Amino acid sequence: PQARIRAVGTSALRRATNGETVAHALRARYGWPVDIISGTEEARLIYLGVTASLPESQSALVIDVGGGSTEFIFGHGKQPVTMTSVDVGCLTAAHQFFEDGELSPEKIESARYDIASQLMDVAHEFRWLPWEQVIGCSGCIEALLQINAALGHTPKILTPRHLDDIEALVLEYAHIDDLSLPGLEDERRFLVPAAIAIYGALFDLFAIRQFEYSSAALKDGVIQEMFDQSMLYETRRASVLRLARQHHVDVDRVAQIHERWQYLSLQMAQHWRISPEHQELAEHAIWLLDIGRSVSSHNYHQHSAYMLQHAELAGFDRTQQAQLAFLVAAQHGTIDTQWLSQYPIAAYPGLWQVVRLLRLAIILAKETNTVPELRLWLIDNTLHCACASASLSPWIKSLLTKECAYQRQLGWSVECQFDLPADKN
Repeated sequence: PQARIRAVGTSALRRATNGETVAHALRARYGWPVDIISGTEEARLIYLGVTASLPESQSALVIDVGGGSTEFIFGHGKQPVTMTSVDVGCLTAAHQFFEDGELSPEKIESARYDIASQLMDVAHEFRWLPWEQVIGCSGCIEALLQINAALGHTPKILTPRHLDDIEALVLEYAHIDDLSLPGLEDERRFLVPAAIAIYGALFDLFAIRQFEYSSAALKDGVIQEMFDQSMLYETRRASVLRLARQHHVDVDRVAQIHERWQYLSLQMAQHWRISPEHQELAEHAIWLLDIGRSVSSHNYHQHSAYMLQHAELAGFDRTQQAQLAFLVAAQHGTIDTQWLSQYPIAAYPGLWQVVRLLRLAIILAKETNTVPELRLWLIDNTLHCACASASLSPWIKSLLTKECAYQRQLGWSVECQFDLPADKN
């Protein structure tokens, strides 16, 4: 079933200028979305997969050298603590340093030094953390361990001495095309010199004594989270609350907007049937509406949206972050419809319903003492808004009137009546 399928895009789609276009083409062809995830989100999922069998009390440094990026994750038991992703991968390094296929000690050493310079900042951050073991996963270390096992070494352990033995064996050949190494699959031959350079840099920079291999990685983390959706929700919520705290969001204002949002969305539940996914996004967006105020109170909603576009929020893929940013940018004032051409918002029509209700909820939250009893209902796709005049301050009434006029300007059918007598509300 489609609900039990999840496809994620990693380094290649993150870096591609047409990544979103490719993801949409895949969705159109196969019928399920491709979630382009950030490097940090990839790291979190890798750790989740690798540490499924790790004792709760044990701390680990997980390093996943992939084709286009390397993820570093330090954590205790099943809980990641510090994560980062660097655009250094086995395939990209192979093309960068060994494209001509020629092999020599000088070329491998030069590649190792260059890679080490790119990883130095990460090493400063992670080297002194109290990890008890280092776990390596994915294809790059698998290629080295295939050779290692054929040489008679422990199959799932890689040490600096093992790497030296593999390098010496590789340097018996002058060209990658000539490599004939025991245990190595032909399609991985091109990656071996780059793998030697990368792992040599890792051993040196991090003072690692040995890598322990894990066959689990990103795929296993994705699968595990699919079977425990509450885990994913809690991860997203923790990311949102952490970002809100960092930018000193007014908790009372969040509570007021959330109360009005629930009041309005419950009234429209039978008409619009906003999906649970969009309900959740709205609740997260309410926490993040004002984070841009830490930059400037002028056009703060635009600052908030920009921050969400470029943040790496654990638990969210790129499309979800774009939707969050859109909700925040559209909270008041003129809606920038250019977002529709940049992000796949048009594929989610329910998001516009969230926008309409959220804008109304934010206006109602300006009345801090009481909740104005705004009534909503739908007749023939026309949204009707009504409220007794006695329950509205002139200021709120003016804002609601302007908002209804603006929604009509956008092509939405809205009828408003804010001067009903109290007994007819």
